[in-house]
Amino acid sequence: MYNDNKRQFKNYLINKDLQLRVVLNTIIYMLLVILLTAGVVFSPLVGKMLFSDDIETQYRMAQTYLILVKWLLPAIILIVVLFVIHHIIVTHRICGPLVNFAHTFKKMGQGDLTRKVYIRHRDYLKKECSEINGMIDGLSKLLSQVSRDQKNLIDEMEGLMANIENLDTPEKIRTSLNVIDGKARVVSERLSLFTFEEENEIPEA
Repeated sequence: MYNDNKRQFKNYLINKDLQLRVVLNTIIYMLLVILLTAGVVFSPLVGKMLFSDDIETQYRMAQTYLILVKWLLPAIILIVVLFVIHHIIVTHRICGPLVNFAHTFKKMGQGDLTRKVYIRHRDYLKKECSEINGMIDGLSKLLSQVSRDQKNLIDEMEGLMANIENLDTPEKIRTSLNVIDGKARVVSERLSLFTFEEENEIPEA
């Protein structure tokens, strides 16, 4: 049972560095707010307790101070613990989709456009998930069409090579080349929708 609980807790820390950094920064901010609030609340009590000339007033302020510390300290600890748990759950619902996005982008970089982003019902970033899946569908359709156009171009080239002996006049050659040129331009136009980073040629030593 202990190992199962430990494993479930680790599953919530799906991106431990990011999640713990967010939780730590938020806790620091929260503690600063608590200290500021405590300073505002306790400063009048401490002032009267230390500097009042009336012993009775000092006694009552000291009693009030001890009562507040007795009840506020456990409450603050409980709030911080609940706050940490809540933030781990919330960041898990954000980091889970982000990890899924990263895996999908890695597959896309390897040329695999079959992987889609699937997130759980309670996860955040559902809109972004839908947009990424739409982008993958659009790329897949466009590249599929380019592949079909390229196949048609190859078929035309092979047909031209097979019937090259029948192309006995310049007009027939020109007509066949115009057909191939048209198909090549279609492929080029589709590829022009993409922006590629030009590879720099490595100079010879």
